[in-house]
Amino acid sequence: MREIPVFYHIPRCAGTFLKFNVMIPSLRKNHQKENDELKQTNKEIPWCQLIRFDLNLDSSLVMPGKITFIVRTAMNKLFCPKFENTVTIDKFKEYLEKDLVMIVGATINPIRGSFNQSVELIEDFCKMSSCKPKYFTLMRDPFEWHNSFFHYLRDVGKWEPTYGFFENTTFKEYLTSEKISDGWLIRNLNEIPNEKPLTEKDYEKAIEILSNFEVGLYENLPAFLNKLQDIFGFKAHDDSERAKNENKLSRKAKRSEITKLEMETFTEKTKYDHKIYNYFKNKKLEEAK
Repeated sequence: MREIPVFYHIPRCAGTFLKFNVMIPSLRKNHQKENDELKQTNKEIPWCQLIRFDLNLDSSLVMPGKITFIVRTAMNKLFCPKFENTVTIDKFKEYLEKDLVMIVGATINPIRGSFNQSVELIEDFCKMSSCKPKYFTLMRDPFEWHNSFFHYLRDVGKWEPTYGFFENTTFKEYLTSEKISDGWLIRNLNEIPNEKPLTEKDYEKAIEILSNFEVGLYENLPAFLNKLQDIFGFKAHDDSERAKNENKLSRKAKRSEITKLEMETFTEKTKYDHKIYNYFKNKKLEEAK
């Protein structure tokens, strides 16, 4: 059965770069190549456009959606004047039932909404489109993740609902404060609120979920891009180093500026962030041997 890439976007891990500079351009190139080959052989072209449909679990027509589907539209049956579109779950299901679209990729986006429900919808819709999802994601060293996350929400992301939460707070203060939250990834996968302490069972469940994913590390992005090229034929359409040129309006902290005691306190407060990252880091090291 045809496999399609499904990207689980963890915030502050070059996800925007992966989506818009790697995944979508590669899918668009593949779409155009296939149509060009059909033209050269005078064969009928069944799919005319490559477009994006964003869905929200509450069926609100808001972008970005919790799920983004990249699809090809049926020639002379469905035409969209723009690349980015919003649609309800029921309407997208109708498109699939009538063979008006064919799914070629999807992303689970880092906004409010159930991860499990998102996966269920993707699995169901892929069956309707005669394909199966192959999941991948990219994670990041916990210190660098929190460094980026903090400065983004304090200085840059004015459009985010939590913008301003860290106002008048320094990163050094954040590292040892009660404002810091452990285990964003584990909480998102298991749908656990910030106020509830994490457990080993939550960690093990997250590992079980991610065992079905191709997991890359932000710190070794070029190697992960090569892996995605091997699996999906993806090719970066921009310099991968640009993915790390983030928070340009904000000066991030350096490790050398953090005291040993502050780093120890931070590590203890984010022990599950470190545990899940180190699990996959060590796994990569074992694979490389």
